[in-house]
Amino acid sequence: MIEEKDRRLLKEMSKAISHYLKAASYLSDETFNELSKKKGLYWIELEDQREIIETLLSQNNTEDKKDEQSREDTENAK
Repeated sequence: MIEEKDRRLLKEMSKAISHYLKAASYLSDETFNELSKKKGLYWIELEDQREIIETLLSQNNTEDKKDEQSREDTENAK
């Protein structure tokens, strides 16, 4: 399970990547291509990283819900 501090940081990372990609999408084709040539813009890798972060957060939320349900079931059984 991901700690709350890490969860907050992962959310910030995901937002930052989204902002970066949005800004990059407004670049002129010439500048975009220049960045890509110099390996300054790894669009696919950034998208993949954001998806990995979102998956981690989603899985963690599911685990939290299962843990909470298990605790409730235990309390209700008493």
